[in-house]
Amino acid sequence: MAELTPSRRTLVRGAAWSVPVVAVAATAPAYAASNCAGQPAHTMNLAKKTGSDGTTLSVTSVATGVTVGPHNLSTSDPAFPLSGWLELENVPRATAATNPTRYQDVTFTFGQSVSLLEFTLSDLDSTQTWTQSYWDRVAIINSASGFQATPVVPGNTAVTGAGTLNDPLRQTTFTSSTPALNNDTSRQMKVAFTGTTQSITIRFWSSRDTFQSGTHAVWIGNMTYKTNCSV
Repeated sequence: MAELTPSRRTLVRGAAWSVPVVAVAATAPAYAASNCAGQPAHTMNLAKKTGSDGTTLSVTSVATGVTVGPHNLSTSDPAFPLSGWLELENVPRATAATNPTRYQDVTFTFGQSVSLLEFTLSDLDSTQTWTQSYWDRVAIINSASGFQATPVVPGNTAVTGAGTLNDPLRQTTFTSSTPALNNDTSRQMKVAFTGTTQSITIRFWSSRDTFQSGTHAVWIGNMTYKTNCSV
């Protein structure tokens, strides 16, 4: 959340060799297709929606019961101190936070299938002050690949969750004090996909709705992936 202030031969002749040659030819492509270890990881520029290898990215949003903020899906909010991070902003500044029945679904669609996609979510926090009230919730609701979520700093973290609707990524406990800094590493989670996918959808909402003002937002960055392989 944000405060109001800038807070990826040669053929061998002879019947004796026929079976081995056929067997290798049949199994080698499958082995190559499942091996990503030798492939380089590419970085997605979330501002330009283009990866370092030329892969394109489309980002679309569907809001349910909420008006998104002016910095939604942008990388230019001065409230976030890290360059190139994509913002999900559910409500404009000085409007009410969302609740579980009001949310935003953001779909990331790549120009080709990608493997071992990773990114970081920042600013998973909560607050209840005179200016704002929210308790962030983030879940991956659509992907052809499984994934794992881990704190960016395991020994110093205030966040938890598996990244599902039943166990969303969130701050471990609700805090009524001033929210954490937007780039606080203790409020960051790394999401790592274990397979191959071309599209994922992220749902973002708040578990509290006290109709106070503020900015309800999280940021996505450090997006990497591999191509020309599958797992």
